[in-house]
Amino acid sequence: ARSISIVTVNELKLEVILEKILTSAEFFGKLSNGGLADYYHLRRKYRQTVDDIALTFSPENPVHLDVGSAEGNRATRLSYSLNSQITFCDNCPEMVKILKTLGETIEGNIEDLFFKEELFDIFDLITCLGNVVGHSRSIHLVVESCKKLLKPGGVLIMDVHNRHNVKAYGWKSVTRNYLKDNLNYDYGTGYFPCQIGENKTLVKIHTEAEVEVLKFDGLKLSGKYYVNYETGNIVKN
Repeated sequence: ARSISIVTVNELKLEVILEKILTSAEFFGKLSNGGLADYYHLRRKYRQTVDDIALTFSPENPVHLDVGSAEGNRATRLSYSLNSQITFCDNCPEMVKILKTLGETIEGNIEDLFFKEELFDIFDLITCLGNVVGHSRSIHLVVESCKKLLKPGGVLIMDVHNRHNVKAYGWKSVTRNYLKDNLNYDYGTGYFPCQIGENKTLVKIHTEAEVEVLKFDGLKLSGKYYVNYETGNIVKN
């Protein structure tokens, strides 16, 4: 997809910039050689709190699927703490090459595993951290796939960003998001540019209401936490 920005318009001159918007796989492929390090460092407190929550709800010694594993460092640390039998999953070929050096790896989108009967009822734990669901086609498709892959009583842990988060995005942005959501005039509502360096993609930032309806997808909600994006502090649960 390409976005078009009109830079200058007058009677004599029209300049148009074509800006490449990368797919999720292309975006992370560009960052596969250490390009995410600064971003990870910036969000380290938030990420650590989410990991601590994940450890709290995870079963012991699980058969574990990590979705959107990127270069695998975070999932490997979790696996070590849980003593889990881990399988990585990512749709970026460059990241998959790295992950295969670490262990069992599935290349592809989690939504597509809905049709992989050989993986049904395999996993005790599935982790989707780092707003991975924002890079999927649909959070509901992700959940439906995970339900197929989890054993009865298995645990799904998701880290989902909230576009109505005033502390992270400010009143002006959140008010604009509320208006868009309520007017529903934009079919693409909820998709925002995500840029690291010169690389840009689109990512879905959900709302609390969109996450709440997952309870009607046949899931039992065992815990819900609100974590400050800057400090890593748990705000409420």
